[in-house]
This record gives sequence, structure tokens and C-alpha cells, in this order.
Amino acid sequence: MELGEFIIRNKINVSDQAIRLCETAIDIIRRSRLPLYDEQHVFGILDNLDRFLNEGNQVKKNEIDFDVLLLAICWHDVWKSKKFPLNIQEWLPFYFFEGIGSMRIFKRAARTVGLEEKTTKAVAYAIRKHPGFQILPLKTLEAKILRDMDGLEEWSLARLKPLKEDYLFLGVMDLRPLRLIKFYFEHFMVNDRPSAFSFNWSRAEFKVRKKLFLGETRQVVAEFTKLLKK
Repeated sequence: MELGEFIIRNKINVSDQAIRLCETAIDIIRRSRLPLYDEQHVFGILDNLDRFLNEGNQVKKNEIDFDVLLLAICWHDVWKSKKFPLNIQEWLPFYFFEGIGSMRIFKRAARTVGLEEKTTKAVAYAIRKHPGFQILPLKTLEAKILRDMDGLEEWSLARLKPLKEDYLFLGVMDLRPLRLIKFYFEHFMVNDRPSAFSFNWSRAEFKVRKKLFLGETRQVVAEFTKLLKK
């Protein structure tokens, strides 16, 4: 679901300034070097958010600052979209630094348009705290929602499509990114638990998605393994 459709469908108020900044972020990630973190990733998160707002009952729309939440959603992976790690040594700092990297890029963009300091700080916090590894609990509602919706998007079957097209169907020659994807899946994703999510709706949705995703990926990982052994 694209940004404009989401705003209209849910009848929410978003400032023109926030919308323009969101569009800037989407333009950046549209040129992503990582197919899993392009504009379709953001649109998938908006799909999740739409369902969360309309199916869940823990959070009401009037409790959410949508300028903060939508900016955080659109900007949270801009740093990652500019990178392309090719081995585990490059990927580990990439994984742990992504929140800080995207936060810094957002803050520079926010300064150029004179975004209100309170909004800038709230968005920066949500972006910085969105990666899965965090020691302290999240403090803001928007940060919790971003983390949950982003976490659910990792388990979207639609995200397997570009991997199948690029590697299984086209048979690309550089298999280093494929090794990283397989490593991340086997050492990080499979260990995800419902307790990592903040809201009841997210936990229930995660259980459904994980079961479906694992069933589908067994075949994909088997095909990937064949490629890696060649």
C-alpha cells in the first residue's frame, strides 16, 4: 500500500512537511542496492500498519502521532539501502549500525526543511531503536509500532519473490549475498519469538506468518544450498 492510499484509507491527518519528507525517503530507497529494502518494503509495512489499525484493539488512531510514525517508517532503512555487504564480516556491523546510520541521514534531511525539533527527536528515536537487538525497552508508542510492523514484514512471503527471481530463476553468478541471506535466516530469523513484539495483534500475526514462511522457505533454502555448493 502506497503512502497516499494509506493516508486516505485511514482518514488520518499528516502535515504537508511530513509527507514531502516521506516522499524524499521513498525516492532514496527506490534506488536501493538491496532488493529486500526498497520502496516495496515500506509499502509492505504500511500494509501491516493498515491491518493493525483496523483489526487490532490495543491502540486507537488518535493516540498515534502519524507525522512521527510515517516519517520513521519511510526513513528507517535509508542507510541500509545504500549499502551492499558481501560477507559476514561486513554484515555484522551493518546489522548493528543500521539504526544509527538511518537516524543521522534523517536528521540531516529534517534540518534542511526546518522540521520541528520535537518531531525530529521522536522520529530519530524510533529509527534508532528499530533494529531487533535492543537492551532497553522502547519508550514511545511510535517506536513500538515501527518495530512490530517492520518485524512482521521480515516474515512476508512477498519478500521471497525477488530472491527467487534473482537467484533461482536468473541464476546470478555472485553468490556472496545469498550466503549472507542464508546465514541471517538460519541464525537470526528462526530464533524470533512472539515475545519480541509489543502488541497482541502483532504476536498473533507473527505466529501465523512464521509457520507459513518456514514452510515456503524450506524449499527455497534447499535450492539456495544447491547453488552454494556449485
